[in-house]
Amino acid sequence: MARAVGYTNAGTIEFLLDEDGRFYFLEMNTRLQVEHPITEMVTGLDLVRWQIRIARGERLDVDPAQLLAPNGHAIECRIYAEDPDNNFLPSPGRIQQLRVPAGPGIRDDSGATAGLDVPIFYDPMISKLVAWAEDRPLAIARMQRALDEYLVTGIKTTVPFFAWLLGQPDFQAGRFHTTYLDEVLKSRNGRPFVEPTPAVEELAAVRGRHRDADVVVCARGRFPRIAGSRPRGRAAGRRAHAPKDCAEVRCEVEIGGRLLQVVVTRAGDGFAVSVDGRSCQVDATRIDAQTLSLIVDRVWSKEVTVAADPVAGQLAVHVGRTPVAGHAQRPPSLGTKKEGAGTGSGPQRLVAPMPGKVVRVLGRRRRRGRRPAALVVVEAMKMENELRASREGTIAEIHVAEGMSVDAGALLLVIQ
Repeated sequence: MARAVGYTNAGTIEFLLDEDGRFYFLEMNTRLQVEHPITEMVTGLDLVRWQIRIARGERLDVDPAQLLAPNGHAIECRIYAEDPDNNFLPSPGRIQQLRVPAGPGIRDDSGATAGLDVPIFYDPMISKLVAWAEDRPLAIARMQRALDEYLVTGIKTTVPFFAWLLGQPDFQAGRFHTTYLDEVLKSRNGRPFVEPTPAVEELAAVRGRHRDADVVVCARGRFPRIAGSRPRGRAAGRRAHAPKDCAEVRCEVEIGGRLLQVVVTRAGDGFAVSVDGRSCQVDATRIDAQTLSLIVDRVWSKEVTVAADPVAGQLAVHVGRTPVAGHAQRPPSLGTKKEGAGTGSGPQRLVAPMPGKVVRVLGRRRRRGRRPAALVVVEAMKMENELRASREGTIAEIHVAEGMSVDAGALLLVIQ
């Protein structure tokens, strides 16, 4: 076919495979596509290098037997700036922290770095994460380990979705088909892909400043005993110390919707922590400016990353790669409780979940909006996203018009 059209260079051929192992040709794309690392990993060829050499007029001298006998198994996960818990809506914004996995058989093709702004105008892929191993079960295990180490903060990504998918029995057994994803996603009934365990929910690190010393606040719950566990990078890390005259620190920490009363005091080289009357010993080693490796009661360790806004008191807490909703403040009295939480019966504010361009405003002022109906359509990353109300009501205010550009969090409508 390539000869018939006079094409000379790399191409990507797509097939369908039926249950009897027969291939059916679909198309050939006259370029390398995003899946090309898979071919490279199982053949040992550098396809990009060969593409350039052929364009220079060189002849392909690869042994066909090398191409027809792939070595091992490779899996690729496209890490996208999308929110799998919100129907995979685009999640542009600034990458606050980025730590990519490494190790045997792991490859991460990416141009992303911490501080990069993921824009709204282009495809939201930020990385191609590839795992290779001698067979498929080991490749899956390596990819699961790599996903567990992949840390991205500041934006939502598809990492939690892939971590869940690779754990599904049908996927591990190779029992999937062209509509497999539609079926398994429907069966989840909207459950979030990130569901912290009780232990993870109750392990949060809050870095405050007290006499220029880092103070660790740890919420302790039902921690599993992990044999031989120890913090990664401990030898290269710097131990977090508090001065010997450091007074106790008291604060409230809201984790997973629970308000915890926390008291921290210095105890030798570590910290004694009390959370709602439960006590534990915490040792901490600094990994980087925002990450501490915590050892709780000398048997359970985890890296905890915190990005704090000292003005708003908001915390972006990651226990490993698992995000945990957090909020901290130093109350005037440890026994003080918040009043007037509200019941959510007031006006509903429909805000933009991502930056983008308003392409349609479907709601009209004083018109009663029904919950299933789309009210505003925002375009971001080449996708149109229909925004709907969470409950029925009357549209009281419209703050945008078609053609306007909006930032994430911008107020679109107010519904009474």
